[in-house]
Amino acid sequence: MSARPSIGVTGGHGTVGTELRSVWPDVDWKCFEGDVREQREVDAWIQGGREWSAVIHLAAVVPTHVIEENPFEAHRANVLGTLHVLESLRHMDAPPWLFFASTSHVYKSDSSALREEGSVLEPATLYGRTKLQAEEWIRAYQRRYGLQCCVARIFSFSGPTQGPSYFVPSMVRRIREAPQQATLEIGGLQGTRDFSSVREVAQAIREFATRQPVGVFNLGSGVPTVLADVVAEVQLRLNRPDVVIRNVGADMAHLVADVARMNEIGIRLTSDLGRTIQQIVDGSAALPSKPKE
Repeated sequence: MSARPSIGVTGGHGTVGTELRSVWPDVDWKCFEGDVREQREVDAWIQGGREWSAVIHLAAVVPTHVIEENPFEAHRANVLGTLHVLESLRHMDAPPWLFFASTSHVYKSDSSALREEGSVLEPATLYGRTKLQAEEWIRAYQRRYGLQCCVARIFSFSGPTQGPSYFVPSMVRRIREAPQQATLEIGGLQGTRDFSSVREVAQAIREFATRQPVGVFNLGSGVPTVLADVVAEVQLRLNRPDVVIRNVGADMAHLVADVARMNEIGIRLTSDLGRTIQQIVDGSAALPSKPKE
C-alpha cells in the first residue's frame, strides 16, 4: 500500500481549505499555521516540505470592506505573502508543484465568456489588483527559477460556511431579516456571474493537484447567472415573495468563465445553484442575526 501523499496548504482552515481537506481525506495535510507576511515563518514551514507532492496556496485577505480599509495590509498578505511562498520554494533542491488560488476579479467585465488568453486583465477591485500582482510574481519566478506553478482564476462560489459579506449569504440575511412588504435596494442585479459551490471548487482543486498542470486556468462552471435571478431564488427558498427588490445603479459587471482549457485536462464543474442556496438558507437559520447597523 502506498503512503498517503503529503501536501502543504496555506489557508487550510478557511472556507475553501476546510472543504478541500474534507473532500480529500486521504492526504497528510501540512497546514501553515503562521503569518504569510513573515518570510521566516514561511521558510520554517517550507523547510519541512521535502517530501511534499504539492503546495496549495489559498491564504488571502478577500472581503472588499477589509481591503478598502487597509489596502497596504491586503497587499502584504496577498502579494508579499505569495512572494514569500515563491522565495521559499525556489531555495529547495526539488521544489514541489505550486497551486495558486487567484480570482475572476483580475478580468475586466465582459459580456462574453472570459478566456485565460485574450480577455482584458483590468481589475475593478483592490482585491483583484492584489491577485493580479501575485500572478505576475508567479510568472516571473516560473521564468527565472523554473518553478512549476498552476494559477487558477476561481470564479464566484458560495456555500453554508462562507462569510456573511459574500453575495449569496448577504442576500439570505437581508431578505430573511426584512420586515413584511419591505423594499430592498440592491446594486448591479443585471450583472452576471459564474457560480459554483464551495464543494465543487474544492473538488476541482483536488483534481488540479492530482494532475499538476502548469499555466493559467479558469476555474468555474462556465454557466452565466444573472444576479437578479439569484436574488429571486433566495426569495423563493425563504418564502418571501412580499419583499420588493429594486435594482439601483448602473453597474452591470459580467464575469463568466470560458472553461475550455480546464475541460481539456479533464476537469469539469456542474453547478446546482438552487441546492447551494438552500444549504445556505438552512445553515444560516441556526445562526444569530447580524446586529443592525
